[in-house]
Amino acid sequence: MSAERIWDANAAGGGPPLGDSAKAAELIARIESVPFSRWHIRPRVIMGSATFFDAFTALSLASATPVLVQLWHLTPGQVGYLLAASYFGQFAGALIFGWLGERIGRVMSATYATLIMAVVSLACAFTGNFSQMFVCRIIQGIGVGGEMPVAATYINELSRAHGRGRFFMLYELIFPIGFLAQDPPPFSWPEGHRP
Repeated sequence: MSAERIWDANAAGGGPPLGDSAKAAELIARIESVPFSRWHIRPRVIMGSATFFDAFTALSLASATPVLVQLWHLTPGQVGYLLAASYFGQFAGALIFGWLGERIGRVMSATYATLIMAVVSLACAFTGNFSQMFVCRIIQGIGVGGEMPVAATYINELSRAHGRGRFFMLYELIFPIGFLAQDPPPFSWPEGHRP
């Protein structure tokens, strides 16, 4: 019998109401009994894609900094502020979207965080000075920081107990792959063409 039917039967007078812990136990038992299928793979691919671009975005400014220093005549202090802005936003985003994930659900929370990250990443490409980039990097960091913990929690919740560590490790490997895609190792760049 599904958890919904048990809850409905109990609510309709078919037995005592289930407490939150009983509902949680029933839901966990149900998730553990579902055989591995496409349903398990699809959310992992979607969340993994968001995490890939999360890593890509986190280091994108580091690669662009030498060009921006020359173009905007940035001081070392301004470069530090630009790099720190994203991390400040990530801290705030993790707190905001972690809380939001508990209120509206992990999928919606991760969707909003990824949307913020994507839109503001595009806006960063059109900034023309230090101040604009600083503001965009803070907001972009909120999206980046919001996606990471919510996606990781969601992946863990979807995984069955047997094999959870393996699936989570595979998910976490997407982050360093995003780092490498953003700035490939030096041997992959032709001589004289490295930015």
